[in-house]
Amino acid sequence: SNGTLTIGGIRAGRTRIVALSPPGLKGFTLVRVERNGVEMKEFDVAPGEQIRGVRLVFTYGTSVLAGHVEIKGGALPSNAQMTVRIVREGASPEEWWLAKQANVDARGQFSIEGVSEGNYKAYLMVFTNNGDSPPNVPKLEQSVSIPAGVRREITLVLDLTKEGDK
Repeated sequence: SNGTLTIGGIRAGRTRIVALSPPGLKGFTLVRVERNGVEMKEFDVAPGEQIRGVRLVFTYGTSVLAGHVEIKGGALPSNAQMTVRIVREGASPEEWWLAKQANVDARGQFSIEGVSEGNYKAYLMVFTNNGDSPPNVPKLEQSVSIPAGVRREITLVLDLTKEGDK
């Protein structure tokens, strides 16, 4: 009730804290971890040490990033699937894996809810049923600024035209 928590069983050595929202609870995102008022990506834990002064700072996002994927200059394989992932600019590698994402539907549309205000990169990821990226599909990213409490619409254009065909 007072916002404190205890985590036990942490091994000695370098460690970091990450947090995921429970399924169904949209909007909360861990923005940073502080120790004694200083932002820390990771820190050392000595054997038997009691770590104190750690603060987890969350945002609550009320925005939506929605959009459409337009494919030109070709077609994806029939077993291809698309996902859009948004990553806060300057995010660490572990934040990339915890980022919000949505599948692109058959009409090319997607919607990501509970997004916090900030500057992001939207990445289009294309993969097949076996998890591989189809050959000759370029990487696609787009910068997007998302204000608080809005629905931001974007279009991602995936150009499959071969270099020699342009």
